[in-house]
Amino acid sequence: MSIITKMLTDILPGQPFPIGATFTPNGVNFSVFSKSCTGLELLLFDEPNSPQPSRVIQLHKKHNKTFYYWHILVSNIGAGQVYAVYAYRAYGLYAPDQELRFDSSKVLPSLYYPQCLLAAVDI
Repeated sequence: MSIITKMLTDILPGQPFPIGATFTPNGVNFSVFSKSCTGLELLLFDEPNSPQPSRVIQLHKKHNKTFYYWHILVSNIGAGQVYAVYAYRAYGLYAPDQELRFDSSKVLPSLYYPQCLLAAVDI
């Protein structure tokens, strides 16, 4: 199996709750609430100071969204494994008059900071 095929098969729809990054027996479930975003990417970093993500996973509206919750389960990572930090990139309207200020050039760190350190945790 190629690396690209393996990377595609380790992604499952996930669950909307709980919000944040949650270790499960099947991997790590990521969930975030956004009422207005039109697209979302999960960015996985190997190190907290990495300038670029080591992996970018685009979430699909049909498979990875329930009401206003975007969610995904990545099955090949778990406590103490490769990725140390996660963040998101959100897409949507830039309309300040509607209080919408999406900027897809910005990386959004997790609001659940204590949970974003996935490495060096042994559960």
